[in-house]
Amino acid sequence: MKVAIIGANGFIGSRLVEQFHLGQLHTVVPIVRRPASLALPARFAVEWRLGDALNADSLAKALQGCDAVVHAAIGDPVQIEQMPEILCAAAATAGIKRIVYLSSASVHGQNIAVGTTESSPLSTDQAMEYNNAKVRAEKSFFSEAARYKQSGYALRPGVVYGPRSRWIADLATEFREDRAWLFDDGRGICNSIYVDNLIHGIDCCLRAQQGAGE
Repeated sequence: MKVAIIGANGFIGSRLVEQFHLGQLHTVVPIVRRPASLALPARFAVEWRLGDALNADSLAKALQGCDAVVHAAIGDPVQIEQMPEILCAAAATAGIKRIVYLSSASVHGQNIAVGTTESSPLSTDQAMEYNNAKVRAEKSFFSEAARYKQSGYALRPGVVYGPRSRWIADLATEFREDRAWLFDDGRGICNSIYVDNLIHGIDCCLRAQQGAGE
């Protein structure tokens, strides 16, 4: 499968390029906005392209000839809400029917209630605007994917860690500067996921025969 990766220069996107390409899982097409962002994906002999996740025409051109797309781009709350509509429209123009969109566990809030599942109601009355934007963006994604009759899958990872992750680098810095501390004697739960496990989930979505729209 020829898979476009939007945001291929980011932590998750660059790891996707590595794992899909080196593991020969899929033919990858890294998509970044600027040539300066190609430092990591251009290490490999892959067909990289330039495309703007906030410009439907630019993105549609970059997606041409691909079978599926993974959206791993990031942005501020305003951009987060704009991206799903642009993504689905560009994919429709390029003839792509399968989209994997990276949402976030933050749609459930910063302190997720015990018993929360994927079907738990989502609120846009949260204290952090990032969380509200993620909720609205996810709903927009599913709505737009249905509009274009696309198979849309959304994943809600929590704290993603692994090679080049700021969660590792920042923690190491805090230890070095004697600024790290243990909250509540370590009795809490961290909703973490190793980046390669997330990539496995993305791959499952690319191959899935059911579950679209969930």
